[in-house]
Amino acid sequence: MKLLIVCQAVDTNHSNLGFFVRWIEEFAKNVESVTVIANEVGEYALPKNVSVHSLGKEKGARRLSRYIRFYTLLSDLRSEYSHVFVHMNPEFVIAGSPLWRIYGKRVVFWYVHGTVSPRLKLALALSNGACTT
Repeated sequence: MKLLIVCQAVDTNHSNLGFFVRWIEEFAKNVESVTVIANEVGEYALPKNVSVHSLGKEKGARRLSRYIRFYTLLSDLRSEYSHVFVHMNPEFVIAGSPLWRIYGKRVVFWYVHGTVSPRLKLALALSNGACTT
């Protein structure tokens, strides 16, 4: 399996999301390759079967620029992944779903939060599966 992970940050020093680098390491042990698209990227050390792509938030890229880059990466990298795992961001599920459906990619969405918003309901409806604690 070739996995695409879409997440908020890849940075071992991130105060809230630093743990996620370990998740990526664990995924990498169990799949052929991992491609990561992150809203922002900082410091990390990951296995050779992992490639990381930033949407540019750490460089001050505005939201529209990040969405354009997101769609460009989804399209350009489509042969690099067969399945998608989105971590904690319903917006990415909603934004990526049209292309992922066209490309025949299955999407699993991880989300943990006490509030159930209309965006969350839509993201869940567009996912093939969901995970939570």
